[in-house]
Amino acid sequence: MKEILPGIYQITVPLPGFYPDTVNSYLLKSGNGYFLIDTPWDTPVCVRSFEEQLQQGDISFSDIKNIIITHGHTDHLGMLSRLKSEYDIKVFMHKADLEFLRSEFMGSESFISETDEYLSQHGVPKEALPLPEVNLPSSGNLKSIECDNPLQGGDEISGTSWLLRVIDT
Repeated sequence: MKEILPGIYQITVPLPGFYPDTVNSYLLKSGNGYFLIDTPWDTPVCVRSFEEQLQQGDISFSDIKNIIITHGHTDHLGMLSRLKSEYDIKVFMHKADLEFLRSEFMGSESFISETDEYLSQHGVPKEALPLPEVNLPSSGNLKSIECDNPLQGGDEISGTSWLLRVIDT
């Protein structure tokens, strides 16, 4: 865990089987707890790395009070179901990403093949697509995620010493 600004920490967690082979989450200190921006995958190696880095800062999962999901890709929300169900954590997510997660596309068994087909149709070479044996790990059913704070462009989230503004892209 690396403090990049006072009270703002970068946590780099392995992303096995993909390039790049890591993904970043961020902790932002706020009042009596932390906001977590994006969660790592829910695999033993990712959870262990994430937890070890939190412990370096004397932080536990229960210190995380809010999660902000920047976008609906599985490498940014893998532990969301676990953290939401095991701790009293509030979730912030863009309304469009919430709709995406609740769609049949996200919950279907053919997620990888549908994604590969979409990427191929848009010019991604076959050799750059994920290997078939790579699973997209996440805990629980992402379609059932409850979003406590649906976001849209222009919304703001503020902490003790920081302010985030939602931008539609």
